[in-house]
Amino acid sequence: MALSVALQPGRDLPLRKRYATFAPIDRALKTALTERLDAPFWFDTTRYPAYVDIRVKVNGASCASSPPATAPSPPRATSSSCGCRSPRPC
Repeated sequence: MALSVALQPGRDLPLRKRYATFAPIDRALKTALTERLDAPFWFDTTRYPAYVDIRVKVNGASCASSPPATAPSPPRATSSSCGCRSPRPC
């Protein structure tokens, strides 16, 4: 699995929610993110067919996963603290 992360200083989380036709995925993702994050978040499972857009509010910036280009790129390391409670580093 490839993960792409971008820190976007000064950007807020989107205000509008996109609704999925297959709601169980959204419910499961919302539960998992709520259990692991202390910061506000937003996600979209509908815009890209094989991609989930997750954004987390971190220290006045938005930390967003980015859609892959035509080919998957290797994960980019980030030194920012995302506020999650995961035992693995972000």
